[in-house]
Amino acid sequence: MKALADVFLCFLIYSFIGWLWETLLYIFRDKLVVKRGFLNGPLCPIYGCGAMICVAIFYGRGCSIAVLFLAGMLCCTALEYLTHFLLDKLFHTTWWDYSSCRFNLNGRICLQCAIGFGLCIVLLMSVHPRVLALVESIPMDVKIWLCFGLYTVLIADSALTVGALSDLDGRLKSKQSELGSLLQDGLDSAEERRADMAKRLEDNLREHELAISGTRRRSTLTEHQVRRLLRSFPRLQSRHYAEAVEWFKENAAKKKKI
Repeated sequence: MKALADVFLCFLIYSFIGWLWETLLYIFRDKLVVKRGFLNGPLCPIYGCGAMICVAIFYGRGCSIAVLFLAGMLCCTALEYLTHFLLDKLFHTTWWDYSSCRFNLNGRICLQCAIGFGLCIVLLMSVHPRVLALVESIPMDVKIWLCFGLYTVLIADSALTVGALSDLDGRLKSKQSELGSLLQDGLDSAEERRADMAKRLEDNLREHELAISGTRRRSTLTEHQVRRLLRSFPRLQSRHYAEAVEWFKENAAKKKKI
């Protein structure tokens, strides 16, 4: 029980550090204040998972810095590729894209990030003893209740996020179909009504949205989660619903109903 509690708390600490790193990266690199991560809370679990996997494999084994760097780079890059692949297959969306970076693989991973991961793992092996000492200093009864409370919040947050991801996928599919139908209607009548096609398409879209809003009741909480995901991942893309993604981004930015 003690070992499991220590692992869980270390996982949360490294997830928070990952979230802080990504948030600061967007602030300094892109001049954007973006609350990063899929979850509502200040956590990026992929960093926590990567850190704890490397701790389990390399910590206390006397590996050289070169081995830590190369092996850590490989482990973390493999985890990032797998996460990107699963999100793409399950929700048909691309949450980050390294296609513009040199030496990338399918836009899912790139060399410069892999090097960064390797350096972080080398640093992690020197920092982990202090983090572990901090976690072990917490009294056992306090630690159990702390883990129980944080685990409950994490599960609830994860459930909300998965629901929002599923809802976003459904909304993108529906909106892409609507936009495709409206565009086809516009093309079919282009020769006859070329002058007023833009206005007619806009009117049709507004009427169609009103009809949908009158027949479909959407949870305010779910819409809030979808907006949060769009803000957290401003570079969100989709191979299947490209136009719908842009529509959602534009309307979310204007604080219109999505």
